[in-house]
Amino acid sequence: MLAAAAFILAHADVQVSYAESGVCRVTEHVTVEGGEPVRETRVVSTFASRDVRVTDASGRSADGTVAVSFLPVKTTTAIAVDFEFEEPRTAFGYTLDYRVARSNGASFECPLAVPHLSPKGSRAVALSVEIPPGQVARGPFFPNLYRSGDRLVAELGALPAFVSAPWGASRLGAGFATHGVDAFAVFFIVAATLLWYKTREA
Repeated sequence: MLAAAAFILAHADVQVSYAESGVCRVTEHVTVEGGEPVRETRVVSTFASRDVRVTDASGRSADGTVAVSFLPVKTTTAIAVDFEFEEPRTAFGYTLDYRVARSNGASFECPLAVPHLSPKGSRAVALSVEIPPGQVARGPFFPNLYRSGDRLVAELGALPAFVSAPWGASRLGAGFATHGVDAFAVFFIVAATLLWYKTREA
């Protein structure tokens, strides 16, 4: 099996979906290019530590046959994605899906499997984060994320070791209560102003 050291990470579209249980569902759409023509190769992705629980890891590719396996690495958790192509290729794409959680129960930290590929450009990674339905994002976020519709997104030069997007129960009811108080205050001010004018005219 040939190593993928000559290849680079042309682009990665990473989608993170939080569950209230603290488990994250991660989908990594990766485009690889720039290597020597190969019929088979391997891309290894690792987590920053062994303090993770990874399940349901699977891969797929429109360019060839894919096999996903866990590697026996002492210091971390590693996922190997092995490829076989019908014809020699210098570029290919694949998707890696997995569920992951911190072993220590840190529900807001979602570890990511980072491929051993040098990124191409300062915006090689598009990150999208979805929090559980009915919850609201609280922050602070890592990496820096900004809101786009119902998601948190970022464009990065490299895939981070983890995502942290704290969230909590919606305060919609409290918001309505506050708006009600504000409306009453405005009504009171307007009424008092009209009464003042009437008093002056009298």
